[in-house]
Amino acid sequence: LAEMLLPNNLLGWSYITVPFATGARLPIGDYLRAVAIEPDTRITVYTERNDFSFILADAGDTLTLPRVNSPTWWFANKPFALAQYMTTATVANAITFDPAMVIAVPMHLYVSRCVFQAPANLNDATFSRQFDRHWLNVICDERARTSLKLDGKRVADSIAPELATQAFRSSRMFWAQIPITPGMHILEADSGVFTGVLYGMGYTDSYAHVVGVTSATARDTVLPRIAVADSCSWLIGTAWDEGDSGLALVAVESDSTRNYDFRVVDQGNDRAAFRASLLDPYRDGNIAIIIRDGAGNGIRYRYRYTAPVVDLSPRPLRFQATGMGEVLCQDAVIRNFSFRDTLLVESLDFAQRGSGVFSIQAGSLPLVCPPRRQVSIQLCYSATIEGISRDTLIWNLGCGRQYYHPIEARTPLPELSVGDVDFGDVLVGDSSCRFVSIINTGTEPVRLEQLLGDSALQSFRIRQPAPPQTLLPGDSLLVEVCFLPADTGVVRLQIEVVNDKSLPTRFELRGRGIRADLVAELLDCGPRRVGVRFDTVAHIHNRGTADATVRYQQQRGDVQAVLHSLAQGDLLRIPAKSSITLPIRFSPSAVGSFASVLEFSTDGGDLVQLAIQGAGTLPIITMVDTTIGPIKLGQRADVTVIVVRSEGNEALTVDSLWLDGPDRSSFRIQAMPAMPAVVPPGQAIAIPITFEPSRVGLHQVAVYALNDARPNYLRTLSAGTLRGIALEQDSSGGGPTDTTEIVDTVDFRFDVTYNPVPNRCEQAEATLIVENTGSAPLRFSSAELLDRGQPVDILGRFPAWLAPKDQTRIRIVFPPPQAKRNVTVRIVANDTLVRQRILRFDPRFDTLTVQLDSMSGVVDSTATLTIRGSINSGSTRPISVMLDLDVPANLIEYRGGATLPVTFGCGGASQMQSATVAVQADRYVAVWSIPPSATDCWWQLAVPIRFLFSLETEGTIHARVFAGDCYDTAMASATVTVSAVCGQQLRGIQLVGATIRSVTPNPFSDQVRLDVDVFSTQVLRAWAYDGIGRKYFVGERALLQTGEYVVIFDTDTLPSGWYLFVLETADGRRGEICCFFKQ
Repeated sequence: LAEMLLPNNLLGWSYITVPFATGARLPIGDYLRAVAIEPDTRITVYTERNDFSFILADAGDTLTLPRVNSPTWWFANKPFALAQYMTTATVANAITFDPAMVIAVPMHLYVSRCVFQAPANLNDATFSRQFDRHWLNVICDERARTSLKLDGKRVADSIAPELATQAFRSSRMFWAQIPITPGMHILEADSGVFTGVLYGMGYTDSYAHVVGVTSATARDTVLPRIAVADSCSWLIGTAWDEGDSGLALVAVESDSTRNYDFRVVDQGNDRAAFRASLLDPYRDGNIAIIIRDGAGNGIRYRYRYTAPVVDLSPRPLRFQATGMGEVLCQDAVIRNFSFRDTLLVESLDFAQRGSGVFSIQAGSLPLVCPPRRQVSIQLCYSATIEGISRDTLIWNLGCGRQYYHPIEARTPLPELSVGDVDFGDVLVGDSSCRFVSIINTGTEPVRLEQLLGDSALQSFRIRQPAPPQTLLPGDSLLVEVCFLPADTGVVRLQIEVVNDKSLPTRFELRGRGIRADLVAELLDCGPRRVGVRFDTVAHIHNRGTADATVRYQQQRGDVQAVLHSLAQGDLLRIPAKSSITLPIRFSPSAVGSFASVLEFSTDGGDLVQLAIQGAGTLPIITMVDTTIGPIKLGQRADVTVIVVRSEGNEALTVDSLWLDGPDRSSFRIQAMPAMPAVVPPGQAIAIPITFEPSRVGLHQVAVYALNDARPNYLRTLSAGTLRGIALEQDSSGGGPTDTTEIVDTVDFRFDVTYNPVPNRCEQAEATLIVENTGSAPLRFSSAELLDRGQPVDILGRFPAWLAPKDQTRIRIVFPPPQAKRNVTVRIVANDTLVRQRILRFDPRFDTLTVQLDSMSGVVDSTATLTIRGSINSGSTRPISVMLDLDVPANLIEYRGGATLPVTFGCGGASQMQSATVAVQADRYVAVWSIPPSATDCWWQLAVPIRFLFSLETEGTIHARVFAGDCYDTAMASATVTVSAVCGQQLRGIQLVGATIRSVTPNPFSDQVRLDVDVFSTQVLRAWAYDGIGRKYFVGERALLQTGEYVVIFDTDTLPSGWYLFVLETADGRRGEICCFFKQ
């Protein structure tokens, strides 16, 4: 180690060290030790983060710095020696590690070329891992950093690029740590000087050698020079080195510098230009500049700036004139509190140069203000303007130092100001209150005596506090004024503010009274055939000037005949001067008049009644049985008989009429009336009949009529009986020839065939079978039906008499809808024989099924809700199916159009048709039709929905399916789940000219924040609609230029609940449904 020591005559004043790059996981840093050669050696150490100063009193004293992990720069006033020790192996804290030491090279002994060799490990197994790695620490000046070459390759280009930029603090010395392979290497610089340390280490051993040091003994002892120019305490200077070491450091001591910004603007090897800028001329400042050369010689330049300490009085300068034209003057004083500095007032000026009411009377400028003294000027005010005049006197002390002296002057001016109040639209019966601010904008107190207005107008009321009041200048009086409209229309009231200064002060109160005027128009559905579904709309008109909201309460009257889609509690909004339509279905189930009333309550507590009326009509056909004769065989009888009689309350349509039976040839219709024939109630169809008997005895045919005497204009076949009696011709010459024995035994059998379980919406039929089992003709005395306690005479349906052994069949039709009941049929023959049968009807309903699948999704996504069902049909008429879907409105919404495709099948291939969809708040009603089918049918509907932002994650969907009175109602439920709640931000609202990146927070309280990207100049407005459609103005942000903005709207006036936000720009409008919840 002694061989590494430098002779005392080669030691220097300045050293730079670079830490050993051991590559250890936990390096503990290097160990540095300095040794004094001469007494009273002052050493200053600069690290990357701190500066230290030490004094070694005697020769041989040492200074030790342990755990150093950064480059260091050592300066001293006398030569000293410096050693650097390696304390960390490749494995940190190895107990068998042998540390290395190297003697630091003084900066004046750097070289421009050196040759060195890194040792290789021996082949012996014991020493094969002696050194794991080899490094070269390089330290060079600014010229060598770009020209330094290792083995012919430029270091800053590819070997260690950091050498070109890695400087020690603000100096011109650069360093790098370079990995080296064993063997010989050449390190040289085309310009500049350098030094280096070659070192290596392993787990147990290490080495370190200097590779760049010269033995020259020349020593630069010339101090650097500095020249500084002071311009308003801004320092502009130059530092240079007159020796041969070059400038190494031009910097400031951070601990001794404040309120200055120091920059080196140009630095070469021997000369540097710098500038120190004063940051705040109103605060004191200090700066200490250090200049050192490469040999360690240095000087320190100090400068102190003392800011002026002044006081302006009086502050403010006040003038109080008593009348126009008066001129007032007073002194304005500036005091210098400095103990040493003399101040020069270079100029005086006013901030508002054009006012002309203030003037300065001072001596010649500049004004000299010695330390601890004051100077004054005279300032004058000319009272040429009523009211308050304000300005600022500017004292200019040079070098950008200006002090501002406020001035205020008053000339008597009594003045009051007040603004008009517009209450806007207010509901009749409500009240709206505002505050009127009466402000004394003059310079004199004003006494308010009273407020005068037209006392005949009772729509406005003035509440306390009220005059008399005295307002001092600048004070204001808030008067609460309320608008209570008693009727509709615009009301205006001029209010005069009576005051002691007779100032003509007036303001106007304006307001418009609005009121909803709801009229429910009577809906007359007129006469409609039983079973017909007549769809129409009812109207509720709002003829007033205010929007109205009505809530459906109940339906009274014939609820089965008058159908609608409203549920109790449904809210309907009717704008002013507008109407709403309600879909209504009138379906009479029986003959007679029907009336129903829908009741609505308004938000004002009034009751609105919508009356609906109509009549059910149904024709009744009676087939009249007729007997012709008796006539003699061979004779002919021409008669006109009534075959069809129209009863009921609607005209009967007979499509066709014909005769049929075994005796058809004996009867002939002479002239058939035009068909179809419309027979009004109470009238009949008569046809001319020719009867020509072909034998002796009873002739009989059936008269058939195809007619519409059924509900819903369905066709039915009715039959009557036409009889004719023929006797033998008289061959006795005129006397009676009756030799027939008369047997007086009379009896008959009565049976009924019918379906006891008819379909509810089909007609029920019963066939009465009567057979004469006696030997004498049977005469029917009476025949009736007893249905629900009401007798119905059917004797006209029976023949006048029935021959022995003959049988008659009478078809009885019961129109739909059917009900569970007992019907008694009683027949009386020959006044004494009575037979009766009881018909027991228990109608059946067709069945429906419905099924829907549970579903889940994420917020702001779409999905499909699949609903399927079946119908136990076998119907001969089309089936109208209505699906009523009740969804959780805070979780999902319908995303389809006015129609949806429905897939269905009835025994064969599937078909498709459109269902009409009506949206009513959280209910969706879909209606479609299935054609007649003899088999059961199935159907399937895909409903597109969107998952909303919500405060809840789960809800229930309810589905109900209706197919009219003939079917039971089918119901099903499913669960819908949303993966996220409503606290998530709403993002990406695309508007015309702007994009709302996000709307937060959710739920909100008093504010809503919008992050906005604006593409063209916009006016952004925000509105909010609550669940029943009421509109609230949230706020407006005007003239947003292109760029990014954060817009905050106050929402403290909004009540709690869900809201639809509408964001509007100047170029377009876009509403976005935000399930935003106000807490």
